[in-house]
Amino acid sequence: MKKRIVFVTTILYFTIIILSRKYSDNHFVSFISGISCALALAFFVYMIDKKKTSFKKQN
Repeated sequence: MKKRIVFVTTILYFTIIILSRKYSDNHFVSFISGISCALALAFFVYMIDKKKTSFKKQN
């Protein structure tokens, strides 16, 4: 399940990058690209925090 989510997310990011390069003047594509990058950053921060919390509970 996790590998499938990573694969789909990777395809989605590459599609957004290709669209933003092709239609660089389109503000909607730029907005979607920024939102997706912000969501990815928030996800990684959440996972790091979750891992630290679970590590503290084990000790």
